[in-house]
Amino acid sequence: MDVFYLAVPPILEGCMFIALARFYIQKHKDLRSTITSRNAWVTQFFCGPLIIFAALMYASRLGVADGPWLAMLLTPVLFNFGVEPSEQPDDIIFELAFYSHHFAPLSALIAVQSHEFSSDANAIGVALLFAHIWLLHPLSSLKRWGIVDKQKYFWPYVALGFVVKIFFWRSIIAASLWVIVLPVVLQYVGRWGLYMRLMHKYGQYIPSDSFEKRKQIWEFVALVSAFALAVMF
Repeated sequence: MDVFYLAVPPILEGCMFIALARFYIQKHKDLRSTITSRNAWVTQFFCGPLIIFAALMYASRLGVADGPWLAMLLTPVLFNFGVEPSEQPDDIIFELAFYSHHFAPLSALIAVQSHEFSSDANAIGVALLFAHIWLLHPLSSLKRWGIVDKQKYFWPYVALGFVVKIFFWRSIIAASLWVIVLPVVLQYVGRWGLYMRLMHKYGQYIPSDSFEKRKQIWEFVALVSAFALAVMF
């Protein structure tokens, strides 16, 4: 029951931001433009991986009795303060995948806070994995600003992710905290699902992106092979 009270407030907060996005901000384009032009909003979006990493690390030092305040501080960042893609399709399968992707780090934080870690090293494995997953947000921003060519960073991104995944699996095995795997599955299923659904329904209207197209299979291969290596060694 204590975990219930830890989880419910931030989940309701997340639902509030979804409602705010869908029923208000999306209908007021000028407001959306004003929000996304603010340096504070751009900074929190760009620094999302660092914020998620710090939150998960701090959560590992808390317990259920400390309450949901940390999760509630992280939730606005995970839902971009109610700002969603301006051309988000009205498709239930896409939306389920999209919101799974955004709820996953929140569920990870709740799981981390409600279980004890034997060392900071084990918590770092979880925090690094989610930070790496969300690294695509700043990378995409740098591409949009014309600073980097995202395609050139595909293999470095995959290679870094492979190393992080090995560390993650070793941390989970060492701590016997298999419950953390559920938020990871939620994260990847949502992440892969939203892109695959988008391409299936609207692929003819979307510019080809080799990075995103190859990402699905190589992330899956890295996740599975990293687990096998962590178990063997």
